[in-house]
Amino acid sequence: LPPSEHALFPQLLVTPEWPRVLHIHGSEDTAVPAQSSRALHARLLDAKVESTLRIVEGKEHVFDLRPGAEAAFSGLFDEAAEFLRAALLDA
Repeated sequence: LPPSEHALFPQLLVTPEWPRVLHIHGSEDTAVPAQSSRALHARLLDAKVESTLRIVEGKEHVFDLRPGAEAAFSGLFDEAAEFLRAALLDA
């Protein structure tokens, strides 16, 4: 893959300077395979970047937009909100 196309694949751009990352991925995602998040997560850990991976079993790409998602995944939504709060306000 030519370097000019690396920006399309974040896993090729991992450095220790990356900010911490929270991945949330449905295990049955047909748009972007969950393996993509697993691979990026592993590369980040190898680079000593703080990375948290949450795989939501049996869910598709936009499971968080489905009716009832807020109630069903409130803990995960709270984790994402806290992650963003910390990343944006504590930076």
